Formats: sequence, structure tokens, C-alpha cells
Amino acid sequence: MIDEDCESSSSNQKWYQRKIFPGLYKIDSLPENFWKFDIHDWELLKTLAKIEVVIYILSLLTGSFFGVLAYWDGPMFVYVARTFYNIPREGPDSHLFKRPPEYFTCHFPGYPIIIRIFSTIVFNRYWLGLLLSIIFGAVLVTYLFRRLLIVYDCVQDPNFTTYISLYFPLRFVLYKAVGACEPLYMSYCFLAFIFFKTDQIFFLLLSLWGACLTRIEGLSIVGTIGLSYLLRLDIPRALFTGLGFLATPGLFYFYSLKFGTYTSYFEFNDHLLNPFYYSLRVKATDYFFVLDPHTLLTVSAPMLAGTLVLYVTAVPMAIFSTVYLLFISFLNHEDIMRYSMPGYVLAVLIGFDSMITSPVLRLRLKIVAKFLLVVQFYSYIGQMNINRANDLHFKKICDIIHHVYEGPNSEVF
Repeated sequence: MIDEDCESSSSNQKWYQRKIFPGLYKIDSLPENFWKFDIHDWELLKTLAKIEVVIYILSLLTGSFFGVLAYWDGPMFVYVARTFYNIPREGPDSHLFKRPPEYFTCHFPGYPIIIRIFSTIVFNRYWLGLLLSIIFGAVLVTYLFRRLLIVYDCVQDPNFTTYISLYFPLRFVLYKAVGACEPLYMSYCFLAFIFFKTDQIFFLLLSLWGACLTRIEGLSIVGTIGLSYLLRLDIPRALFTGLGFLATPGLFYFYSLKFGTYTSYFEFNDHLLNPFYYSLRVKATDYFFVLDPHTLLTVSAPMLAGTLVLYVTAVPMAIFSTVYLLFISFLNHEDIMRYSMPGYVLAVLIGFDSMITSPVLRLRLKIVAKFLLVVQFYSYIGQMNINRANDLHFKKICDIIHHVYEGPNSEVF
């Protein structure tokens, strides 16, 4: 439970502030040593480290030293970090990917900047910079998630709920171990919720900008905080929050300077949105696409239930999860879980807290969580073999080995 100092500040709120809009109003002070790394953080990080090490070992068993680094979008984030969008149309690098330079506008600069910082520290070893950025993101999102739970007093035991988040959702576990921007993006969102609660509007704005420069969905956290201020009847701060919306058009203006157009992001992603629950109504009639509606149901149903509970425990996070629930209902993508993750984590882990922390389930959940992780480890081996670049190609992207342009038929990704 939350510390007494923070709890007493909440008790000073009027009854309708506590009951009608839980979690909406600011607290007078943070618990003592709120930001300090404590024994609970170290215990959580020990567990996190064990999980990460096992995943890396499994990656090595696939025959690749760079497995977790070359997975999915990791190589592209490294390439953006190396070039910062100074991508030639001709020359060696132009044939590393089967995509025009404008495609890389789909990879927002927030995460590549972190990779660039760590790579600079290790003397431009971009593979090592990516590895350090993965560890940094996993530690940061774990550290901030626990503090989010503490400051909102929305779960019975923040330490135990954070512990469960190390094992579940399984997709969340995977993306904390590979080169993905989700942990960084979610960290910015968690910071925004915390600074909203503590009324630190300058740091709030920086967090909103960070989220918007990391993923396009950063607009959702800006809208969530703005609406929360409106529900609080704090018009000046609601208007101030609107400054958060400037980051995304500012980024698109930067893209227009680099590539001559500000619409390239939308051109490469215009296939992702479809009519409401298109996968259930249309794609489910095709056996090949039966996985899409199945995934949508397994994600949407628990997310909806958890979000409804959030409205009586933490309204700002409920709004945020609602936005993501609506977002995935229009989404046409095979990896619905990835796109729903920021809202799903809050809806399920907080919304189902009374079940998670119940005496009957608590001990059993520790066993089940580890069993789920074993199942996920089996899945990782398949994922690492399918959705990654080969080692030679990844070395070229990281500039570990130099390569010579061999014409349009040279090796591409």
C-alpha cells in the first residue's frame, strides 16, 4: 500500500473527488524518498535480470550472437540512430533495405536518440549501444511502473503487481528484451501520469513531448492528460497541456525538410486502419485470417473488462486505456497485442488487481507466471528465427563491417 504521507493528502480531498473521479486530483506531497532506489527495486531488477539473461541465452541457441538485437525493428532503429535520417538514395546504404529513405519516417526519433547516446558512450559500437538501450528501457519501465502504482494508490501491493508485470503480459516481456521503442514510450506515459498527479506541469510537458517523439500514439497521452484536466475543471492547465500536441507536427515538419514531404508516415501506414472491428466482421470469413479475430478477442475482452474497473480506481489511466481499446478496434494488423500494449498493461494489471492480489491466487500466480514464461521462452526461439535480420546484414547496418555497393541486386532486407 501507499505511504501514509501520500494517503493523508488524498484524504483531504472532497468526497466527490475521491469517489466520482478517483485518481484524478493532485496529491499534496509525494511519499518520502519516492524516487529513491530501494530494496524492492533491487529485488525486482534481480528478477528482471534473470529473465533477460535467459532470453539472451535462448537467442544464442538459435545460432545468432545478435538475435535479440536484430529482431523485428531493431536494425531499423539502429540505422536511424546512425544516420539520423540523412539517408542517401544511392550508395552502399541505399540497398541495405528494400525501402525508400522516406520509409524511415515510420521510426520516430525518440528511441534512436537513446541508442545514439549509448552508442556514443561506447565509441560508436552501435550493436552495444542498442544492447544498452534495451537494458535501460527494461529497467526504466519497471522502475516507473512501480512508482505509478504507488502514487495513484490503485493496487493493493505495488511491489507484487510490478513483479507480475515482469512475467505478464508475455508480449510485454518480449519487448523489454529486444530493440523496441515500447518500453521507452510507456516510460514517458508513466512519467506523464505521475507528473499530472503531482502537478509538475513543466516535467509533464517534457514527458508528453518525449512520448510524441517516440511513437505516433503519443498523441493519446496528451489527449488523456488534457481531458483529465478538463474533468478537474482546470482550464488553464488543460490549455497548457495542448502544447504537447506541437511535438508531432514539429516532427513532421522536420521530415518535410529531410525528405521533401510531411505525409510519408501516413503513406506507409494507410493500410493499418479499417472500419470498426473489420477483422471480426470480414476477415474472419477467410480461414487464413482466423488468427486476427481470435487475437482481437483475446486482447479486447480482458482489456474492456479491466478498463471498466479502472474508471472506479484511476480515471486518467481508464481514459488512456479506452483510447487504446478504440484504436485496436479499427486496427488491421497481425500483431494487435503490440499496439494495444500501453493500454492493455494498465487495464489488466490494475483492473484485475483484486484477483491478482487475492490470498487464494497470490501464491499460485507466482507459479503460473513462471510457467507462462517457460511457454513464452519456447515461443521466443521461433520468433528469433523468423522475425530478424541475419547476422551479416545486421553487421552492415551497425557499420561493424563495411560493404561495397554491388548494384540493385545486392543484398537487401
